[in-house]
Amino acid sequence: MVAAFWLALGSALVRKAWATGGDALDPTSFGSHRASDGTEVVYSSDLRLATESRADGDPAPQPLAGVFLLFHGCTHQAVHWTYLPEEVRFLQALKRKNVGWIAFTSPSGAERNWCWPSDPAGIQNVLEVVEEELAKFSSLVSPKVDTDSEEGAGGVPRVCVGGSSGGNLVGSLAQLRPNLCAGGLAVYVSPTELTAPVVAGNEALRRIPAVFVYMPRDTSWATRDNVEAVARSFERSKTFAIEPRALTDNEVTPFQRKWLVDLGILDGRTGMVAAQDPRTTPHWRQAIFGSLKRHPPAERKRIEREMQQLEELLNRAWAQHEFAADHAAEVVDFILGSAEAPGAAPEGADESARKKKRNETDL
Repeated sequence: MVAAFWLALGSALVRKAWATGGDALDPTSFGSHRASDGTEVVYSSDLRLATESRADGDPAPQPLAGVFLLFHGCTHQAVHWTYLPEEVRFLQALKRKNVGWIAFTSPSGAERNWCWPSDPAGIQNVLEVVEEELAKFSSLVSPKVDTDSEEGAGGVPRVCVGGSSGGNLVGSLAQLRPNLCAGGLAVYVSPTELTAPVVAGNEALRRIPAVFVYMPRDTSWATRDNVEAVARSFERSKTFAIEPRALTDNEVTPFQRKWLVDLGILDGRTGMVAAQDPRTTPHWRQAIFGSLKRHPPAERKRIEREMQQLEELLNRAWAQHEFAADHAAEVVDFILGSAEAPGAAPEGADESARKKKRNETDL
């Protein structure tokens, strides 16, 4: 009886389309290829490879406001930016701001949970792959990439974005090669590799506009005090705190909401995630995935993707350790300077006052 219920549930999940939480990018809006180390690189279609030719009459691409280099967290890969709900919302915000993007995949693979390397040799290898990839895009850099330059050949700012393990990585990359990320840093969840003394002692790093998006409920990886201390060490920085919220009707259907409530995951009255971290209550995943072997391979893949989408929505709603697209437009505006930093000091102001005013903290 129980097995039949979960089989029916799995079948229903296959049949039911997800709402906003299940939206994915239009396949024509991005491309992909393999890097020299065999990892997948995914990029927005407004970036033209140097090897691509333009047909007669095909208009030249519009200049981009910037290009964001994206580094995922553990358990993820570059392609996940194209269908996980928070990442999709983030990329949609980039598109509205006329910003291109390139997403990289960790070389660590499944055996290391797709986390990014943290050892010097591993970080150096990642840096070399990133530089090789930048050289492939004619709209970004000259054929020989110049990472001593703050911008590419077309004057396009480069911004490094990382979530969790990826956030640690961009901190390491920015220390090793500040000009790679000279356009800005956006660190999500964890700034472990960036400490106030490290930033204070590196002038090139200190000048990079930096944004930190963190979850105060996360007291293991990114406490409020630690994040704010690191942010204040940059000359121009901003922080955003992500709080728990309810799942909306645009994210889950009534059917999904009902079984989440029945499983004790959601509070039926408030729509908030119940009093346990979804990451530590795997019974709902085990129940759903337990039926996968009963389905054809194509359906299994679809169900897995839908469950990844739901898992991220639950993690975001709980707000302890997850990438979040909240404030995406503000992140882009602050880094690229399309919106003046509130409280910015005028030219000629005392340097200490200027630094104090540039360092903002949104609580």
